[in-house]
Amino acid sequence: MKRTTIKVFKKNKYLEVIKNNNTLILMFLFIVIGFFIGCLAVKFNLFNLRDKNCSYFLNYLNLRKNQTFFKILINTFLNSVTYFILIFFSGTCLAGPCLIPLIAGFCGFYSAVVISHLYIYNGLLGILFSILIVIPPSLTAFFAVMLEGREALGFSVCFLKLVMPGTNNKVFENLNRDFKYYCTRQLFIVLMFLVSALLDSLLSVSFIRLFNL
Repeated sequence: MKRTTIKVFKKNKYLEVIKNNNTLILMFLFIVIGFFIGCLAVKFNLFNLRDKNCSYFLNYLNLRKNQTFFKILINTFLNSVTYFILIFFSGTCLAGPCLIPLIAGFCGFYSAVVISHLYIYNGLLGILFSILIVIPPSLTAFFAVMLEGREALGFSVCFLKLVMPGTNNKVFENLNRDFKYYCTRQLFIVLMFLVSALLDSLLSVSFIRLFNL
């Protein structure tokens, strides 16, 4: 009897965790789907992504090879800010629920193209490069995208409620307050993107010279 009660309690606890974090899980799934699509696109050479001179891969290397710490930091942070801005403004429009998952998916797609290239053209050396330089900052950036996606989707739903028939006046009254909360939470996410850029710069400066790519 006690075992059954414990099992039911654990099951309910897991369901509650999933329910409370369903948007985060959704964002994670879209990043994974984007990553999977990126791997397949490189494997089957869609849009010439398997080409050794693929712009995605060359841009990644050129931003880091023979560059100073601060130059890498600025370049990688500006790239991260692009995702931040796109998701932020997607959260302030009705199309947000469609756009935000696509942006998260592209984040995973881009990382997959870089990692796939490294593996195809450099084998085990490419895997080591990915483990040391690519994956740690990418995971930090993924988490930042997931958090921002959750906030942006939530705020975008507020706009959807405004155009729904029979909308309560409280929705209009709370919009200004919700927007302030929305902007305040973005500050923490910007810091996460900055941490990702710092980690990227530190690892690139420390290890990229060890690889002849």
